[in-house]
Order: sequence, then structure tokens, then C-alpha cells
Amino acid sequence: DGVVFGSTEEVLVALELSRQGVKYRTQVKFGPYRADFVLDDYKVVLEVDGKLFHSEERKFQEQFRDGLILAGLGPKWELVRVTDENINKHITRLMCAIATVVEGRKSRRVRDAEFIRRSKQG
Repeated sequence: DGVVFGSTEEVLVALELSRQGVKYRTQVKFGPYRADFVLDDYKVVLEVDGKLFHSEERKFQEQFRDGLILAGLGPKWELVRVTDENINKHITRLMCAIATVVEGRKSRRVRDAEFIRRSKQG
């Protein structure tokens, strides 16, 4: 059973993850959907978005799909989308970019939770 990639950018991601020593799974099924990469050690689902398949018109569908995948995985997981353009121009920054996105979201959740807590106190 060979590994199948949907694009050359996915191949580049796989090579970079391997170069960095990051364990990953590809084309992982979640119900009717498939995720490009799952990085279990980082609790990250990574999607490579090409312009051909990930247009502005499909944004709502993708947000719905992402929500279903994350609901199945649990609250400690993140789904990160990277454009094919960024893969082609900045592949060596991939793990740094993933870490930046994940940390930014965690910080935002902490700030939001604090705001809600303060709002409830009056």
C-alpha cells in the first residue's frame, strides 16, 4: 500500500516533514473526508490548499469540514491550512509557521476566555 499525494506541494511537505524528523500520516480518513497530513505528536491536521481546489467559493464547505474533523479529534487539536504558494516559496519555514499559527490560536483562546470570565463578573 503506497503513499498517495494529491499534489507536488504535498510531496514537498512530506519531504520537509521527514527532513525535520516529524512523524506524519497522509490522506487520513475522517468520515467522508480525507486530511492531507496528520501530525499526531503535534496534535495538528495539516491541509495544503491549492488554488485549483480551494477557492473562495468553497470556503464555507471547508470550514464545515474542518469543524467536523476537529470535533472528532478533540479540543487539543488544531487544523492548519497552508497555501501551495507558501509551500513553494517557503517550505523550510513550514514547522515554524505551524507553531506560530497554533500558538496564536491558543493565546487568542486564553484572551477570549479571560474576557468572558471578566464579563460574567460584571
